[in-house]
Amino acid sequence: AQRAGDFAEASRVEKAINGLEEIRFRNNRVYNYSAVVEAMHLSGFSDIDGGEGAPFNPRLPAQVAAEVAQAIAGLAEYH
Repeated sequence: AQRAGDFAEASRVEKAINGLEEIRFRNNRVYNYSAVVEAMHLSGFSDIDGGEGAPFNPRLPAQVAAEVAQAIAGLAEYH
């Protein structure tokens, strides 16, 4: 939307993803990658694979995963 010059739509999209972005950048980006992977797992889409995690990209604590679930609740339209 921003590249197309539709700044109102770009602002709407930015507002929609703000919850996930806030989690990603919390505490010096401690959940940056893990929050995105968690969102992939929680999305329910079968055409993406967030993998199984690794020592450097563990699954999120349950409380943070619940925050991610809430943050992505309205984002399915962007898939």
